[in-house]
Amino acid sequence: MASERKITSAYTKKIAQRIETVVSGSVTADRHIIEASLGDIVQRLDDRKALAEYLAPQRGEIISYLRNKIPPRSFSAKRYKNVLDGLGNLFKITYTGEKDNLSEFIKKTGITNAEAEALYKHSLFMSPRIEPFIQKTYLSHRINGIPLSQRIWSQSGMAEKKIYDFIGQGVAEGQNPDVIKNLLRNQLKDVSSYDVERLVVTESRRVWQDVQKQAVSEFGHIKYVRLILSPVHKQQDICDEFAELGDILYAEAPDMPLHPNSRSILQPVPTPTDEWKADNGFDDVADDVDIADG
Repeated sequence: MASERKITSAYTKKIAQRIETVVSGSVTADRHIIEASLGDIVQRLDDRKALAEYLAPQRGEIISYLRNKIPPRSFSAKRYKNVLDGLGNLFKITYTGEKDNLSEFIKKTGITNAEAEALYKHSLFMSPRIEPFIQKTYLSHRINGIPLSQRIWSQSGMAEKKIYDFIGQGVAEGQNPDVIKNLLRNQLKDVSSYDVERLVVTESRRVWQDVQKQAVSEFGHIKYVRLILSPVHKQQDICDEFAELGDILYAEAPDMPLHPNSRSILQPVPTPTDEWKADNGFDDVADDVDIADG
């Protein structure tokens, strides 16, 4: 079977497009943070201690931001907050999309509004408690033993490495500050394009799957998934192997992403309505009626 590259599910396509908007926004915001910090970095290039203090991860500022919404002031914490905010937006996008899809599926089953409301009443997924629950589930994920917080700090460290490499090359020696700033800008211009984009794209697939898994665990409205390759997918890898499988039982679907920076998507195949109704006690069986002759 040929590997698919076209998303046919409207709601899946909408979520994927909105995720790309978040990815682009995160990269743009990160570039602005870097640009606004270039002057301070250039001033500290000749003082390794001052530069190290300026670039060091300021975890306390992130704690203050999470607890009290105090905006961070340091270079590393601003970049951390930017990624963290992007991941928060990813949750909202995927949850809204999956919730709308579930609601549409339930409508198409033909059950009454009262029956639907009864299902929703006992659902964690459809309650306000879902956001902290999913976030806790997602934040607890360790990938190769590395927690999310460290994955974000590592992304920030890529810019720091670029700056120290720049110093080691000695190209700034004898140059005026404006020239140095321009040279440094060129060194850092790809940091957002690669590191931030790579991180947000990778984490988007984890957030999306966590949200969808919770919905399916409660409602069973998705029976299969098909792996759809990204239009920009060029080099053959593990994604192609799963794409060739066609329909995969949801319970046997792989954890996403299959590799870092993968834009492949698991497109849902809904559970057949009759099957879903039977599984949930909504069989269309007429009551037997005894008719006695008068």
